[in-house]
Amino acid sequence: MIRCWRVAVRRKKGGVVKAQQKQKQKEGLIKVPAKQQRRRQVVAAMALGIIIVFAFLVRSNTFYLEHWQGDQSHYIALAMKLDKFGLDHYNLRGVKIKFIKFEQSDRLRIVFVAPADDIAEKGDILKGLEHFGIDYYDMPLYYKAPAFAYALVLSHKLFARPKQPYSVGWASIQGYLRQVKPRIFIGAQFYAVIVPLFFSLGLAVLTFLIGSRLFSQRAGLYAAFMMAMNPVSILISQKLLADDMSAFFFALSALLFIVAMQLKGSALKENGLILLAGVSCGIAVLAKQTAGLLVVPLWIFTVVAHPKKIWNIECLPRIICNKKIILFLVGLFLVSAFWFLKVHETYGYFLKRGGSAAVDKTGWNAILRSRPNGWILFVLGLPYLCPPFIFVYCSVRKFIINFRDMLFKKTEEYRFVFLWLVILTFVYYFRGAAGQEERRMLPVYPFIAVVAGYCLDRFRLYSGRWRVFMPKPFVRELIIVAFFIASAIWSVPMAIEAAIDLKVLLMKPF
Repeated sequence: MIRCWRVAVRRKKGGVVKAQQKQKQKEGLIKVPAKQQRRRQVVAAMALGIIIVFAFLVRSNTFYLEHWQGDQSHYIALAMKLDKFGLDHYNLRGVKIKFIKFEQSDRLRIVFVAPADDIAEKGDILKGLEHFGIDYYDMPLYYKAPAFAYALVLSHKLFARPKQPYSVGWASIQGYLRQVKPRIFIGAQFYAVIVPLFFSLGLAVLTFLIGSRLFSQRAGLYAAFMMAMNPVSILISQKLLADDMSAFFFALSALLFIVAMQLKGSALKENGLILLAGVSCGIAVLAKQTAGLLVVPLWIFTVVAHPKKIWNIECLPRIICNKKIILFLVGLFLVSAFWFLKVHETYGYFLKRGGSAAVDKTGWNAILRSRPNGWILFVLGLPYLCPPFIFVYCSVRKFIINFRDMLFKKTEEYRFVFLWLVILTFVYYFRGAAGQEERRMLPVYPFIAVVAGYCLDRFRLYSGRWRVFMPKPFVRELIIVAFFIASAIWSVPMAIEAAIDLKVLLMKPF
């Protein structure tokens, strides 16, 4: 009897020790054997590959959809103008619109753009906008930076057929595309739709890398799957808009900055990575200028994380004018300065914004004004569109504690401070009328997904205490997989329906 009791005690202690060792290995406190580490990397790579395939499949309708509505037509015209005339004619003037009709159906057309006889005339696009009371697009230099238009030009040179015009598909009845899926659309617009699709899939990969760097491969995989099924990401990947490109280089910039922070004993490599992070942020700014907001959380982070006390008057200038931020800004302006100088040369100031229509015949501004404040959208809209995002709120207390400790005790626990500073900067900036479209928050969705992935992983580990309900680890894994599948069944159809039938995703749930 005593022997049996001793054996039971040893087994229990051995199980506890093994569990503690596994947890320490995940947190990097114990070195994992090389063979075991390689096995984990192979499994993680296979799981990531499955996630990317899933992400591609739920976005693959983009090859058959039309891409002429709204700003999409602007980017096609701007790409044509850049290709033909260069940056000096980066505007919507002098654009002629032509159609190719199909005998079997008058609902489907191929739309392509070409230079007008007189490049200085208004052209078809500006005349069409005037019909809706919109005249602020008639400007000598288009107010949106040209990186996405340049990406379309490059893709056109790589994938379009010889002498193929800048064309996209158009349909008069959107629901019709659900049954037809016109294959001719693929050949006409593959060069264009592949650009946002590529950056959307790449954004899921970068989300995995950020999660793996900061926490664990499991948290990174959870985060990548959240991005794969996020309806906002799915919808934007099927539009010719610059958001995916900007979010991709925004996340790449943050990842390079994180890698630089984790380097020890190599100042040259650290400075080089921070410079590259600035270059990546510069490309993101050239895709969408709001990506420059990354400078704000990075500056706050470097000030708070500085080893010297902030209230030390002698060190205060060195803390505020941090070398890391200066290097980051140098990289950013090396890439983007030419654009802001061009804007200054044209308008006399460095930043040009779009105007507003005197008469809103489209009703779009009324829809935006009917939505609640950006804070409400963030708190309630995030988990509605993507249920796993609700786990992000489990880390608020941890963020506050880590921020306090970093500020007063100079601890090295920086992960939640870094991630939440980026998230809150965007939420604060877009809290009002300017932020009533969820796509404007796309650059910070990877960071939200990473925090939610970490909290979900911690929940999985914590639930191991409930041995009555979940006695085995694989049971907990199955529950999480089932939760993700149920979430995908909820989230993905919203995006697909909005893309095919041109419904307004931002009206959900408000």
